Amino acid sequence: MKSTAQLTKENNVKSLRLSNTDREIFENYMTYMRSDFRVNPHDTELIINRILKQLLSAEQHGLLALDFFNHDPKAHAIKELKAMPNETFKNIFKYIYQHIVLLIGIVSFLKGFLGFFMEKNGSNLYFVSFPFSVVVGFFIVFYLYGLVLKQYNCSVLTIQIGYGYSPI
Repeated sequence: MKSTAQLTKENNVKSLRLSNTDREIFENYMTYMRSDFRVNPHDTELIINRILKQLLSAEQHGLLALDFFNHDPKAHAIKELKAMPNETFKNIFKYIYQHIVLLIGIVSFLKGFLGFFMEKNGSNLYFVSFPFSVVVGFFIVFYLYGLVLKQYNCSVLTIQIGYGYSPI
């Protein structure tokens, strides 16, 4: 099974095989489909891939993109998107959950790190809580970082390349 990033790249490359006017219409269609965040991005790319294959086949038989979409690509996209499951609440709660856990991780890390340098009435409690808070904070922060990487199906190398580093 291909990742979302691979499907996106494949769809972008395949769309270059369309004629100029059909490519422009299909790129607008693709943009509209990808900009709807109510649906799963992977499922959206699968739908785009299927439509692109049909459009390439139709173009070989002499059918233009406007005829393929019945002169209204936006209505066609809306129809396709409505057929897909709505994941709005799932995405919202996942986003809120990830940020709450990240906030707890950062607070735990800072509490432990700053608490190490603060003396509390001669108590050695901070010598015990410091390593615990730092480890828990690091675990939570890097766990969420791993979830983000997994969600977008990429690695640290992919992110570094995206920010201008050269591949190894």
